[in-house]
Amino acid sequence: ELDDETATTASAAPKRVRRPRVSKAPALSTTLRLADEPNPLKEFCETTKITAKSSIIDKAVVVATWLRDHRQLTQMTAGDLFTCCKFMDWDPPLDTTAPMRHLKREKQMTSSGRGKFSLSLLGDKHFKELRK
Repeated sequence: ELDDETATTASAAPKRVRRPRVSKAPALSTTLRLADEPNPLKEFCETTKITAKSSIIDKAVVVATWLRDHRQLTQMTAGDLFTCCKFMDWDPPLDTTAPMRHLKREKQMTSSGRGKFSLSLLGDKHFKELRK
């Protein structure tokens, strides 16, 4: 016969440890023309307060604004953000869609389809705060 303490311990399920979501690195976007005139990405970033140490959230807002205003891309994907991070020598996030999902929860981005994100009016306001 088991005593009460042994029975309780034996019936308790082992606790699962959640690991952070880590996705495979997305493919590099080949159509962004990052260094092309007019308005290459590096020059655009120099007009903002963004540095290599800035948050990935702020970087995502700047990249989304640049893609929309200077490359006529109204939607940004994880591949676009990953490509821009690599080009700018920024460390890309382990989960490349996490910044966009965060901005969507904060109503600064919208999503019209899986993995495609657009800046909202609140995202535009966030960008204006990042200008020099």
